Amino acid sequence: MSCFRDVTLYSSCFLNAEVLLECRGDMKDAYYYWLKEHGAYDFVDCIIKRNEEKGFRIGPKKTNFLIDRITSDNFRMVVERLALFRGFLR
Repeated sequence: MSCFRDVTLYSSCFLNAEVLLECRGDMKDAYYYWLKEHGAYDFVDCIIKRNEEKGFRIGPKKTNFLIDRITSDNFRMVVERLALFRGFLR
């Protein structure tokens, strides 16, 4: 969970990006309470339904960056990909 929080922190603070978490509409409350309870909601701006907004997506299918989970092993790669998308790495 800490890697998820670190990615949202980096995206929000260093890339000045809006962090939106997609989920099924009926799961919004469950996501919110679970993330709050585990200290991972600090840098999430909003929980939205799938395909409600356009932007750079990270996930296991139909995304810009296919990845099934964020871990300490792939954290740097995720951050670098986000920075490239935002135009910070050249």
